[in-house]
Amino acid sequence: EEEIEQAVAEGALSRKEGKEILQKLRAFREELEEVLRKARELSRKAQEAVDELFRDCLRLLLEGHMADLRKQFQGERAILEFLGDLERDFVENTLPPQAGEEDPESAGAWRERLEKVLARYTVNVLIDRSGYKGCPVVIEDYPTFTNLFGAIEAGRRGRDGAGPDHRSIVPGSLLRADGGYLLLSARDLLSDGRVWEHLKKALKTGRLEIQPSPEGARYEPITLKPQPVDIQVKVILIGDPGVYDLLYLNDSDFRKIFKVKADFDSSMPLTRENLAHFGLVARRICEKEGLRRPDRSALAACAEFAVRDAGRRNRISTRFNEVADVLREADFHAGMEGSEKILRSHVRAAVEGRADRHGILEDRVFRMLREELLMVSTEGKKVGQVNGLSVYQMGYHSFGKPTRITASASAGSVGIINIEREARLSGGIYDKGVLIIAGWMRRTFAQERPLSLTASLSFEQSYSGVDGDSASVAEICALLSELSGVPIDQGFAVTGSVNQHGEIQPVGGVNEKIEGFFRLCSERGLTGSQGCVIPASNREDLMLDPDVVEAVEAGLFQVHAAGNLDQVIRILMGLPAGERREDGSFPEGTLFALVAARLEKYAAEAGALGGEMNPRLLASDRRGQAAEPEDS
Repeated sequence: EEEIEQAVAEGALSRKEGKEILQKLRAFREELEEVLRKARELSRKAQEAVDELFRDCLRLLLEGHMADLRKQFQGERAILEFLGDLERDFVENTLPPQAGEEDPESAGAWRERLEKVLARYTVNVLIDRSGYKGCPVVIEDYPTFTNLFGAIEAGRRGRDGAGPDHRSIVPGSLLRADGGYLLLSARDLLSDGRVWEHLKKALKTGRLEIQPSPEGARYEPITLKPQPVDIQVKVILIGDPGVYDLLYLNDSDFRKIFKVKADFDSSMPLTRENLAHFGLVARRICEKEGLRRPDRSALAACAEFAVRDAGRRNRISTRFNEVADVLREADFHAGMEGSEKILRSHVRAAVEGRADRHGILEDRVFRMLREELLMVSTEGKKVGQVNGLSVYQMGYHSFGKPTRITASASAGSVGIINIEREARLSGGIYDKGVLIIAGWMRRTFAQERPLSLTASLSFEQSYSGVDGDSASVAEICALLSELSGVPIDQGFAVTGSVNQHGEIQPVGGVNEKIEGFFRLCSERGLTGSQGCVIPASNREDLMLDPDVVEAVEAGLFQVHAAGNLDQVIRILMGLPAGERREDGSFPEGTLFALVAARLEKYAAEAGALGGEMNPRLLASDRRGQAAEPEDS
């Protein structure tokens, strides 16, 4: 139109001619637009017809396959509805090749578009139980949020590249254990409060919601929200009693969800059946970890190690992690010797090697004993002095240490002074043991007359504190020796607890205590007259080092088991203790007769101060003032 108007302006066309041409041009344009509109309408209808024809073809192609599936899942309403929705969705969303895509050179574009459509129907198999027998048992070593509940991974792109789709869903161990059991460490689980709260919610509702990974969702929002999944799973938490008590007392949901508690002992009875099972487990450990096969002697050595670890000869430890550590080290020693099997010598080398690596404190203590920086006698006889035995526990390693215990006595009415308590170096159990000694003294020597005595007991060269009552027998012997003037054989060490009736009670660590005194005696030279006295009730605890057993069998060392104070006194002092007569006296030539005579002398010397010991002064309190009597 601009060109025609310009021609009129330049005089090339008259105004009349220009007007006629413009009218014809506009009329032609309207006719052309109408033709194009009709052409587009025809094209649209043609495309719809082609699309419908294409869908009809798809329906025919799918009909046979879908019929087979419907027949296979006949009666499963939810599946049949899903198959119908799937068929309709596939037919509606799958389009035939567009214009230009029939060209072989452009066919790749349609195939790419078709692949994106087909990706919509790709099945993301989260759990496959085909060919699986029995219920699943899943052990989750790392119960993080994603590992336990699954996740929608933000890093995976969907079919259109815009974001994650259903293929981005990954299962967690809770879903993998559906229909079975899931084992979790309680401590690991509680390290993340979110995990614990989500687990409780899933178990209470019986439904699992798979959510985006907390780490991935932090950087990329995810709108995909899968439907909750119904689950039936038994969760087993493994932990120590402390964790159980903490949860039971502080989390009301815990006692509602986890209603069954099973306690497992760290040892089991030492029967033939259990011993056979122990050997099978030991061999299985070696097979699983590719270790050399242990022979019968090596298995016996492992069993001896486990019996000692259990603490009683009639029980065997079930702490197989410790047994596995020993077998690994024994395998190393076998390899160093070029042996095809693990032998007893290799197991013993492993056990001794572990003790050596953890025994720097033990070596330091015995070096001080050798250099007499710590004073302990192993020969001769001394009045008011006895060798006690204590145990030092340093993580994996524990060892026995001989300790000198002394007593001092005089006339007075203070009673027994607990020097360790005065110095604030004693624990409550040790203080109780000293009070029991005072009770035994009153019961034995103060039935006919008041007891006038001021005495003190001390662990010599003890600066780090003491606790426990396993030195009660040794302290009584030291006190009786001081009162009677009868010396104690320093070649013996004694351990044991005592009650107010003079019965000797069992104590812990007898193996370590005996081995500690044996080491000191062997370093100084065994004489055959040295040994240890332990409670008779600790006999079943003995699992001594082979060196100690060999020395005892050769008569170079002694181990005595005593059930009462009379037996201990005969061993340490060579005299009978003596039994009280009806008149309250003791037979001549007995230790108690000598003690009673000394106490009568103290009472006479005390004069006006003589009287029964003041119970408020059995031991001073931490401030050095008179202590209130402890409840018994």
